[in-house]
Parts: sequence; C-alpha cells; structure tokens
Amino acid sequence: SFRRKISVVSQQVNLFTASIKENLLYGLSDAERLERGFDGPRAQTDGAAALEELCEAACCWDFIREFPLRFETRIGGKGVGVAKLSPGQQQCIAIARALVKKPAFLLLDEATSAMDAKTQTTVAETIAKEQAAHGFTIVQIAHRLDTLKSSDVLYYLAHGRVIEVAGAES
Repeated sequence: SFRRKISVVSQQVNLFTASIKENLLYGLSDAERLERGFDGPRAQTDGAAALEELCEAACCWDFIREFPLRFETRIGGKGVGVAKLSPGQQQCIAIARALVKKPAFLLLDEATSAMDAKTQTTVAETIAKEQAAHGFTIVQIAHRLDTLKSSDVLYYLAHGRVIEVAGAES
C-alpha cells in the first residue's frame, strides 16, 4: 500500500507497448479505474474528459489529439502502426501517468530534461497547482536551476555530499 502512494518519473521514461490510455492508467487498480470513470459506462464521457484535462495540464494533449485514434493510439514499441514519440513527449506522458495516480509523494528525477523551456515551465506550473490542490510532497532532482525555482528547500550536492542548503528556515 505504501508503494501505491508514490509516483516516480525518471529521465529515461519507460512506456509500455500499449495504447496511450493504458500507459496513462498504468498503476491504477481495476477498482480505481472504474470508480474514477476511466473504465466502464462512464469511460467515453467522464473518463475521456478527465484524461483530456490531465493531458492538457501535462502538455501532451496537443500531440495526442493529432493522432486519429487519440488515447487508443499504440505507443512504446516498434513496428507498423506504433506512434513514435519524441523524448520530451514521452516525458509528458510519464508525468501525466504519475499525476493520474494522485500520489502522496512524487519523485521527479530529471523528469523534464528532454522538454523545451516553454513546455518545462508549463509542466512545472501544473505540478505546482496539483500539489497545492492535493497536498503531496515533491522531491525533484535536476541540473537546471529553472526546474527547481518553485522548491521550498534546495540541497546542492557534490560527490554525494550536501555542500549547500538554500530556502530552509531553520
């Protein structure tokens, strides 16, 4: 039950050979999917609208809506009929997948490194809004300081040791 409350997005995204929808909902139980309307009788209305809203926030709706099958488009593999995504698009899908779980703890390890600056800023703002709305903890690992500008506390590490702390009130 502890692991179900954690979402992790790493720099190297793992997408499964499945539809975009299956990739987004990976980690939700069948009961959660049904309860939230992603499956069952509400899937074409409530579930689709919720996924669209989430993908809009994670900056992946713009390219998903361009696919003829939208959420049913197959990704994550090789071969005919599988949509090819850029590394930045893959990271957007992974962030949406992490947020759909409504985690208590979100670990972002260079999670926006392949995105352009505008998309990275938009995604960071979205994550901050989700955090304010749902009250989860975020730990971010990043080389770009812009990625960390909304952080409460920053730890600067060198050779595995904390050499500077910023933002801590203590």
